[in-house]
Amino acid sequence: MKITLRQARRAFLALHFQRPDCSGDDPVDQVIAHVKARTAIQFDPLNIVGMNPDLVLQSRVKNYRPSYLRDALYSRRALIDGYDKNLCFYPAADYPALARTRQGFYGWFMSPEVDAALPAALDFIRAHGPACADDLDMPGKVRWPWGQAPLARAALETLWLRGQLVIHHREGARRWFDLAERHLPADLLAAPDPNPDEAAWHKWQVLRRVRSVGLLWNRASDAFLGLNMKAPAREAAFRALLEEEALLPLEVEGIRQPLYLPADEAWALEAEPDGRARVIAPLDNLMWDRKLIEALFDFKYTWEVYVSAEKRQYGYYVLPVVMDDRFVARFEPKRARPFDIAAWWDEPGHRVNQRRLRQGLDRFAAYVEKL
Repeated sequence: MKITLRQARRAFLALHFQRPDCSGDDPVDQVIAHVKARTAIQFDPLNIVGMNPDLVLQSRVKNYRPSYLRDALYSRRALIDGYDKNLCFYPAADYPALARTRQGFYGWFMSPEVDAALPAALDFIRAHGPACADDLDMPGKVRWPWGQAPLARAALETLWLRGQLVIHHREGARRWFDLAERHLPADLLAAPDPNPDEAAWHKWQVLRRVRSVGLLWNRASDAFLGLNMKAPAREAAFRALLEEEALLPLEVEGIRQPLYLPADEAWALEAEPDGRARVIAPLDNLMWDRKLIEALFDFKYTWEVYVSAEKRQYGYYVLPVVMDDRFVARFEPKRARPFDIAAWWDEPGHRVNQRRLRQGLDRFAAYVEKL
C-alpha cells in the first residue's frame, strides 16, 4: 500500500495517542490498556520531571498520576515489573510467552559468589516476606553488569530476572522483592510457553516490537534491543508475518524501505490529528528508533544524559513536544518544583498554534505538580 508521508506521520502518532481501545472512566484501566497496546514501556530510574514510565503515560492518560501505574503493577498485578526490552513494565498476560527471556538469565553473567548467595536470599524471603537488598545480611560487593554492586542486590536481581521473585513494590528506584507465587496467579505461572519453537518465538517477538513502536522497518534498530536475534532470524520472522498477513507493508513517500504496520491497526491510516500538544519522554516507545523518527518527521533527537556537558547540542534532559503531525519544539525542564523551563528550542519551519501549545504545557505542569 502506498501512503503519503503526512499519512504515515498521522497514523504513527494516532497509534500512540488516539487509541479507541484505551478510553474509559477508570484511569488505572487506561494505564493498563496503553501498556497492553504498546506491549511494554521502558523503565529508567532517572527522575527529573518523573521517571520514564510516568512521562510516557502522562502524554496518554488524562490527569495522570504515578499512583495509577503503581496500582496497575503492585495492587491489581495486571502489569509485571520485569525484563523485556531492557527493564520494562509489560502486561501480565505476556508472562508465559517471555519464559525464554527469563530462562536466558540462567546463563547470564555467571558469578560464583552470586550463585552461592541465591539459596540464602530465597530462604530469607520465604521466612520474612518482601525484602530489599538492605534487609539481607550479605556483606561485600561483586562485579555486576552495571558496575560494582552489593552482593545482596545482585542475588535478588538474579532471582527476579529468572522469574523466581517478582518486584513487590518500589519506592523511587529502591525495590522490594517477594516470591512470584505469592503474587501471580497459579494458572499464569503454570501456563506453557505459547511459542513451540524458535521460529514461532521470533515471530512473536518481531510482531510485538512492531506493535510497541507503531510503525517499524526491517533493519537494525534499537527497537529490537533485548531480542538476542540476528538479522537472518529477523528477516525470516518478517517474511513469515507477511505471509500470514499479520503485517501490512507500507510504501511511504520519501522513505526507501517499507514500513510495517500490524494488520489489525489499519484504522490508524484514516486518523486525523486531535490537536493536542504533548510532551514526550526520551525513552517513549515512539522514540525507540530515532532514525525512523528522523525519516518520518525530519526531527533529529539524541538523549544527551550520557554526553559530556561541553559536547551537548541542547541539554542534559531534553523533552520533545509533538502537536498535530509534527515535532514542534524541545525543551529542558528545570530540576525543581514547581515546573519551570530552563531552555526552549522551537523546531524551524513550523507555524504553531500558541494557544494549543500553552494548553499542552499547562497539562504537563499539572502532571509535574502531582509527582
